[in-house]
Amino acid sequence: MPAQAEPAEAAAAGTYDHVILISVDGLRSDALLVEKSHELPSFQRLAEQGASTLNARTDSVYTYTLPNHVGMLSGRIATGPDGHGWFTNATPKPHESFLERTGSQLEGIFHVTSEAGVADAMIASKPKFSLFRQSWNVGDEAMIDLWMKETDTHKQLQATFDMLDAQRHPRSLVFLHLRAPDDAGHDHGWNLTPKSEYLTAVAAVDELLGKLFAFLDAHESIKARTAIVLTSDHGGGIPHKNHHGYGLHWVNYMVPFFVWTPDMTEAQDLYAINEGQYLDPGIVMPKSIHIGPQPIRNSDAANLCLALMGLPSVPGSTINQYQQLRWEIEETGQDE
Repeated sequence: MPAQAEPAEAAAAGTYDHVILISVDGLRSDALLVEKSHELPSFQRLAEQGASTLNARTDSVYTYTLPNHVGMLSGRIATGPDGHGWFTNATPKPHESFLERTGSQLEGIFHVTSEAGVADAMIASKPKFSLFRQSWNVGDEAMIDLWMKETDTHKQLQATFDMLDAQRHPRSLVFLHLRAPDDAGHDHGWNLTPKSEYLTAVAAVDELLGKLFAFLDAHESIKARTAIVLTSDHGGGIPHKNHHGYGLHWVNYMVPFFVWTPDMTEAQDLYAINEGQYLDPGIVMPKSIHIGPQPIRNSDAANLCLALMGLPSVPGSTINQYQQLRWEIEETGQDE
């Protein structure tokens, strides 16, 4: 596709022109409860001016990076006849793709944005995310306008700001991957002792989010049209410096899920908003995604991001495929 597609039609009422999907790699939910709130002001802002839960779930079987990010971007879990089928966490070999490994092309959020003429970007920070470039940016069928692997968070932020430039991109969807907590967890353990290496990395992410909010606050016209979804691929801590092979333990499968829009002025609980559609699982991981109400999962993010833009669901997706996950209390239109 061309570098800049023709402008899409205006977004429907109640939707946004720019959506930023942020994945904080290795962010366990209880890390956001340890530090005093004033030390994590940006996460606090996401919670106090948005809809959120600290009790979302990873993939139902896997608690490591690639299977969960494939889920976040395709709206599927890994296993089952309708699963995305990507189980390995290894960096793919050159030119290895979904089609070559699983026999399926596997559509994702970028297929939908590309079809709608919405500019999109994947700002990754791990080599293994080459899977998406090799699968979706192939020849004339390239789905992602901007694909970059960059560990310098300043450059990551600048690329994000560039995608919000309305002169170049009237509408855009950005996937931003931040790896610092996962690196700290693997190097030093998912240590929740105040000022640990792990919590220091979480605080660094908070500072980065603060710069994003500062940019939005300084550009009111962009802020008014921008929504943020933030979640994680997994937690960690069992075993001490890992999360692999121990998927069915809450410290590994419990992750946060935040939705922020400029219209929100107070905290909302995602499970309360979605009562009857989703069920808070307590401490457990539901054994089946087909029986009973489900928890909110990181893979709900794919179709939520598209819903925030007024775009249809990912073809073939099974998680939030009807875009039923609500991010705000619906107005009844009736007087009390």
